[in-house]
Amino acid sequence: MPKAKVGQGKAPDFVIRDRFGKWHVLECKGTQSGRGWRNKFLKDAIAQKHVINVLGSIRGERLAAGLSICNEQDKQETHLKIIDPDGDPLLTFESDQGEEMRSKARRISIARGLGIIGLNDVAQELIIPPETDFAGSFLSPNEIRQSRTSRKERSKKAKSQIQERDLTKFQHAHKKYEGRRGSFEFPELGRTALFNTISISQGVNREFLNEISFTEKEFDSGIEDILNSHAGDASVEILSEGSRTILTYGDILYAELRLKHA
Repeated sequence: MPKAKVGQGKAPDFVIRDRFGKWHVLECKGTQSGRGWRNKFLKDAIAQKHVINVLGSIRGERLAAGLSICNEQDKQETHLKIIDPDGDPLLTFESDQGEEMRSKARRISIARGLGIIGLNDVAQELIIPPETDFAGSFLSPNEIRQSRTSRKERSKKAKSQIQERDLTKFQHAHKKYEGRRGSFEFPELGRTALFNTISISQGVNREFLNEISFTEKEFDSGIEDILNSHAGDASVEILSEGSRTILTYGDILYAELRLKHA
């Protein structure tokens, strides 16, 4: 994706595939400085939304949304504005590229899950494309430095990291995961508040980690089959119940947030 921080070259906030196979591009802006500033930010959002265009039967919405948040003492009310203007994109995808888009999005989603639990070398290896000459303008400086190292050396480093991992083990819905857990306390909320501690768990399917750890193939040739077997039809599911919210991506990624008293 484009790597600029602002303007036409910046990637949109979200590129989403829905359950019907359509792809949506969404850019979001928010401010507490009034509707004038919100509208100004929306002009940047329009440029970012134009980075990607999807055509044909897989095309969804391309939206730029701006939220002006007001305080109790403000005369105006909080206001949401959504626009869908036309424009010339930097990248265009056709219907026959739908499966390739899905495959790349899956790799990025799982790579982010791996990075969150500390397996950064493994995550980086999933993200860097083989055709770096074409993709170089879309990579971050760190990804460009990584791409200059041979694929074989990077793959060896990634496998070493995952084989030597020391992660927290936990279970959800009869599936075993490895990852990280942490708690954040907010004693200033007091004992009468609904909660004063946020507990977070994030993990990746242990079976998947073991498979990519001990495969004899290089990541660029062997990982796709493993990804297909574990996340071929995966979709994001969010379940909230009481003070607990769970997010899953198939049975390969798992995250849980709990609100509680210490």
